[in-house]
Formats: sequence, C-alpha cells, structure tokens
Amino acid sequence: MDVPIIGGQAHDQSEIAQGFQLYDHELDSAFKVLARLRERSVSRRNLDNFDREIRQRFEEIGLVVRVQWWDTNQDGVFRPDVDIVGRTHREDFDFDQQVHETTHDLLGIGDSGVIKTPEHVLRPEPHGH
Repeated sequence: MDVPIIGGQAHDQSEIAQGFQLYDHELDSAFKVLARLRERSVSRRNLDNFDREIRQRFEEIGLVVRVQWWDTNQDGVFRPDVDIVGRTHREDFDFDQQVHETTHDLLGIGDSGVIKTPEHVLRPEPHGH
C-alpha cells in the first residue's frame, strides 16, 4: 500500500486513509527530505547515484520508498516520483500517537488541539494539573 508523494505533494486524505498511514512526524520528515533533494540537479550520468541517495535519505528517517523516473520536456532532465511504501521497521499504526501529534499541531498547520472529521470535532481531554 502506498501513500504517494508525487512531486513533493501528498495526495488527499481519503487516499492516505485507504493505504499506508504516516504519522505527522514522519510526513514532516519526508517533506524535509524532499526539500533537500529538490535543491539538487540531476543529469543522465548520475541518475543511478541520485536514485540511491533518495532511497538512503528516506531510510535514514525510517521510511522505505519506491522511486520512478519520468522524462520531462527538457532534453536530459528527469523528474522522480517518490512513493512511500513502508517503514524500515515493522510497526502497527498507533492511532493514539497520531491523535497526540495532530492535536499538538506537529505539522504547524494552525489547528492545534483539534481534529476535524466529517462527523464532529475531536478535542483532547483537559489534564487536571
């Protein structure tokens, strides 16, 4: 099962929910890797090395990827599509951890403390300290 990140963009949430699930911290790390990789230029001579580097950088953050290369309309310029297909270690998805990461706005999207679903809004329970 894949969560496609194509050209650095994650697909919609319904696709993600049906496939491999990423924690917010993993998604954040993946976007940082993609940003670093986007700064590189690739020629036909070093395509294999760059493919290997993409896989290694994702392995460093605990993710396994499949890389597919596409020609562009510019001669000798290629674009990779990177699909996250799993983790380097077997782990059941912990929904409580994801709720924690989402309600604490780990991705910085501005909805701290709230999980919006089509049916209702989930808020973390207040702690009595």
